Amino acid sequence: FVVSALEEHFVAALARLKERVETRELRYSRLPLTEVHGSVHALISERDWSTKVDLSELSIVRTIGVGMLKDLRGYVTFVEGGAWLAEAMDGRIADRVTAEPTGEATMMVVATVDRWRASAISKEVSFEKIGEQISARISQVGLPTDRPIPFRLRGDIVNAVWHVVDGDRIDETMKTAADIKRSGHLQTRSRVKADIVGFYAPTQSGVITEYGQAVRAHIVVPIERVSGHLDSGVIQPMSVLLLPDISE
Repeated sequence: FVVSALEEHFVAALARLKERVETRELRYSRLPLTEVHGSVHALISERDWSTKVDLSELSIVRTIGVGMLKDLRGYVTFVEGGAWLAEAMDGRIADRVTAEPTGEATMMVVATVDRWRASAISKEVSFEKIGEQISARISQVGLPTDRPIPFRLRGDIVNAVWHVVDGDRIDETMKTAADIKRSGHLQTRSRVKADIVGFYAPTQSGVITEYGQAVRAHIVVPIERVSGHLDSGVIQPMSVLLLPDISE
């Protein structure tokens, strides 16, 4: 009797486990595929700033993308069907937005997202802690934790700091990501309404993110039509975090 009862119990438990695994894998199969051209390691450790992808070959429709231009001439950001370019030219920054991007990137990370799931940020959070917020939301909505996750965050940012890289300002003594940041063109705002666009990728350190970092993110300021690589800031309450919706 005991053997029979245990057998029925284990058969039922295995069936439930099978169903959960198959359901999870089906859900994960709807996760947007992240496409990576180049890597942080190649940029920093190998100082390889050559072309990895032509921007004209990439679709920007429903695409999230963050990248660095060839020869470290600036940044490119894809969001809402537009390509935001912040290019270093003759010691200044030229910002433009286009639906038909041209030029070449030495690094580019892109993902096409058909649907988003929105949730509000209930209290202020520093940009340095945004990875923890995203990680918690990922667990809540059933997204995988071992794959790159594109995200957007809309709202007010206090004490926002970002930079635009400039290859002409980088010399042989600059060997770290921090050195390259410091050599760039710095932008600050005491308060700004902006979009943060990027990827949560804690397992892609040295590929998508800088070593020891979980997030790679750019900032887009629609009212000023400017953009760049976000370094710090405090995200205000009632900002909206958008993550891919992989439900049926």
